[in-house]
Amino acid sequence: MSHPLPPPSGVPGPADDVVVRGRVVTPHGVLADGVVHVVDGLVSSVRAPGAGDPPAGDGWLLPGLVDLHCHGGGGASFTSGDPDEAETAALHHRAHGTTSLVAGAVTDAPEVMLRVVATLADAVDRGLLAGVHVEGPFLVAARCGAQDPRHLRDPDPVLLRELLAAGRGHVRVVTLAPELPGADDAAALLDEHGVVAAMGHTEASADVTRRFLAARPHGRALVTHLFNAMPPVHHRRSGPALAGLAAAGAGEAVVELVADGAHLHDDVVASVLDLAPEGVALVTDATAAAGMPDGTYA
Repeated sequence: MSHPLPPPSGVPGPADDVVVRGRVVTPHGVLADGVVHVVDGLVSSVRAPGAGDPPAGDGWLLPGLVDLHCHGGGGASFTSGDPDEAETAALHHRAHGTTSLVAGAVTDAPEVMLRVVATLADAVDRGLLAGVHVEGPFLVAARCGAQDPRHLRDPDPVLLRELLAAGRGHVRVVTLAPELPGADDAAALLDEHGVVAAMGHTEASADVTRRFLAARPHGRALVTHLFNAMPPVHHRRSGPALAGLAAAGAGEAVVELVADGAHLHDDVVASVLDLAPEGVALVTDATAAAGMPDGTYA
């Protein structure tokens, strides 16, 4: 992804040559003492310390977060349709370790959603974002969460095509409830356009969940914030959460987790990671309030 705008203060720019040392998290484990060399904005090497390297420290060096689900931060929202707010929110998350960010639109009146998606597509063109996640309006009212129930509707192929057109190829994910009338046709349309049809804000049965996820192209089955905006797990009523987790454990889907200690208990997060270690995407689902002082935020 290109970065035409200057990075936030303290973040290395594309032309920097940087050597840092600490505990390094790699795909194969944690190096207790490692050195990361960054050249022209890209990791050049990860190796053991040598002569001339910085002194050992106790800091952690982590891969940048690829956030598939985010609605704002730093007092600014991706859902307002304001390009300045989109920039502020994107740079807020970039300054805190997010290197690729998919910005989320939410349920609203169609004309508002089209404007928001178009604004976010512009931000992708500018290198601020990696894509757009359209969350709604094809969701179940009983599990709407923070989505505005006044604008929820059954999947509408006309509106869906308009949203995709507004995104100019930058819409990467659309979340919908698979039990709604027309959901299968809408998901098939998204499949045709290479857009991930994610399931969420749903009361779908386990059978409907399994069929929906199994119908997606390889590598494109996604469950939006597992457990949240879904029925709680019950030992006599199997629902979308356990079916989604089982699909992730079998390597047939990826489940989003909002592992912030509020959306999910830490023990739940740990259990999901034990059961589906290769099928989890950690996301923030952040709003404009992220990074702001304590207070009341709309």
